[in-house]
Amino acid sequence: MKINYTTIAACLFLSAVTALQAKSIKFPEKDPDFSFKLPEGWTVEADKDGDLVCKSGDAQGLTLNVNKMGQTFPQVKEQLPDLAKTFTKAASMKEVESKDLGDDTNKNGVKGTIYVVKGKSSGQGITAELLAIEPKEGGDAYFLMFSGLAVAMQKHGDDIGAIVDSIKVIK
Repeated sequence: MKINYTTIAACLFLSAVTALQAKSIKFPEKDPDFSFKLPEGWTVEADKDGDLVCKSGDAQGLTLNVNKMGQTFPQVKEQLPDLAKTFTKAASMKEVESKDLGDDTNKNGVKGTIYVVKGKSSGQGITAELLAIEPKEGGDAYFLMFSGLAVAMQKHGDDIGAIVDSIKVIK
């Protein structure tokens, strides 16, 4: 049997290229309203309610939670400070600072708002970026939260920006 090394090399190259591509996620799974892309190496798990927990997969891990709220954009936006307080208590954070960064749209025209909370837990800096997004005007809004050690948030700053910019309405 003759082995065609060119074909094998081409297959290996294509499989490597495919593995490097971003993973596209549609949310919610049933009747999705939007999609977003996760960088190479990220994992995704759905909980019993269909909400997502996405992780960067490296030693300085970053977590992205994606939740369907069943509420309007103003309602979810109003809850961001309370959701931030819940996070700071769960993480036993001290020296907490928070800031509302206001409303904006991403490069695909998806409306959102960002609320940032920073503090320390067990002597380490922790940061969370909480977002309310409205993929379809007047439709359901969603809650997203990027969280991790401050060094992980800084390391993955470009990933966070790319994920937010990749959010796109599914028509």
